[in-house]
Formats: sequence, structure tokens, C-alpha cells
Amino acid sequence: MQTSFKTSITRRSVICAAAALFTPRIPNAFTAYPTREQAALTDALQNTSAIATILHQHSGKVLATHGNIESADTPGSVLKPLLLFAALQQNLIAPTATVFCRRDLRIGDKPYPCTHPQSNIAFTAQEALAYSCNTWFASLALRFTPSVLTEVLQAFHLHPGTTPTLPDQIQLIALGLAGVRTSPLQIATAYRRLSSKLGQPFAKPVADGLRDSVAFGMAHNADMPGVDISGKTGTASNPPRQLWSHGWFAGFTTTGRTPLVISLYLPQGNGADAADLARNFFMLRDKKTT
Repeated sequence: MQTSFKTSITRRSVICAAAALFTPRIPNAFTAYPTREQAALTDALQNTSAIATILHQHSGKVLATHGNIESADTPGSVLKPLLLFAALQQNLIAPTATVFCRRDLRIGDKPYPCTHPQSNIAFTAQEALAYSCNTWFASLALRFTPSVLTEVLQAFHLHPGTTPTLPDQIQLIALGLAGVRTSPLQIATAYRRLSSKLGQPFAKPVADGLRDSVAFGMAHNADMPGVDISGKTGTASNPPRQLWSHGWFAGFTTTGRTPLVISLYLPQGNGADAADLARNFFMLRDKKTT
């Protein structure tokens, strides 16, 4: 029987307690850890402004950090797998449901075009996640009520700045473009929690979509031959305060027999750039195993 996200004081208490179990305690945001992961992360991100967190996928132990992992920004498309998981869990959408995309999404009076190469195509849930289709996920967002969307994010220990009241606001929060700010530590914790739930049959489009994203989709820059990596990129900006974009990569894999969760934020750049840096980390971590 699938779990409901109905609002109640008891339910919120359970969510907060569960989230606390998945939230690592970090004594210092700039702590260096005596691990292979720390050595690899330091080498991979040297001379960059990137901020990252590496967690042990099973225990939640912090294995490595770089920069101030509690600094927050709009997360972009790294939220999409979390929303898809919740929508499938609650039967808000069928995994085979398709949305036709012309890459010309507009929310209100602003354009938010898709960046995937395909145009005039109907995506399923798995395909939309692999190619990070804004049109598909903007459509999915409207299936959430404001309170349910807020509670879904809280279940992953993420918190919108305000409760959305208008359809445009719901869509922008779901796309990670406004109304919500997250830190690398929060995203790593959310992806660790997500990864622990992907063995459920209804979640197969999420699990497969994250693998496909790295194998041939929008997160392909993180791909590494011979290593099974699941992940998602995100790109967002904060105009007019910041005219440049920032990028994210979040995902999980096993390297050197150690199951890892990574969250990497690049203050200036895009998701593809962040995926490149994540790949550098995977390569260096793999070398330190041999």
C-alpha cells in the first residue's frame, strides 16, 4: 500500500523525525576528512569555486566536503527526481503518461525553454527525467496542490521559502527555479533518502531515468566507462541580482566497493560543468582504490 502525504500534525512530526535520521551532523562546514573520498574531492575541485558533499549512501556518514556545504541557492532540475518519485507514489501520474514538448515552455510571461536536443516529441516519465524536460515537469507540477508540494519537499528535508498559491509559483518551485533554496548538504541528504527508496516497483522510472540521464541524457558529462552512476544535473539563475547561471550535479554510485552520494554545486556555470567536475571526482576516487 502506497503512503499518503496527507497533512496532519502527526504526519509532519513523522516527516521531521525521519528527515532528522537522514541528516548528517557536521561540526564544521569546512572540515577535511581523512578519507580517500576527501583526497579525491580536494584534487578534483582544486582551483574551482565548486562546493560539494560526499556521503556514505548507507550510513549517511560524511566522507568528504569542499567549501561551505551549507550555502544555499536555487537547485534547478535536481529537484525533478524527488517530485517524480512522490507523484508516482501517490498515483498522481502513470509512468507511461506522455507530454508533448516543443521546447518552448513559458510560465507567466517568461520563457523557460527545454535544453534537450529533441523537439516536437512526446516523453514518458523515464525519458523526461533522463532529458530533463521542463515542459513535462511543469505539467506534472500542476497535479500537486500547494500543501502537498510543500509536504513532499519537507519529506526530503527541503523547505520552500513560502507556500505557493498560484499555478506559476507551483511550477517554478517544482523546476527549482524560484521559491526554494537548497544547500549541497541538503541535496546530498535528499538524494541519499531517495536512493534508499528506489527499489520499490513504482519507482522504477525514477531509478532508470537517473541512470539514463548519466548514460546518454543531460547528465552525460558525469559518465564514466564501467561505472554505474545515477544522477541529475540542474541549472538555475537569480536575476536581476545575479545575471549568471549556477550549476548542480547530484547522484549516487559505488566506487571502490563504497556506495557514495554526491552533491556538487558550482556558483558560476551550469549543470554540464558540475557534471564534469563530478566525473573528475569519480575518476580520481577510482584511481585511489587501485
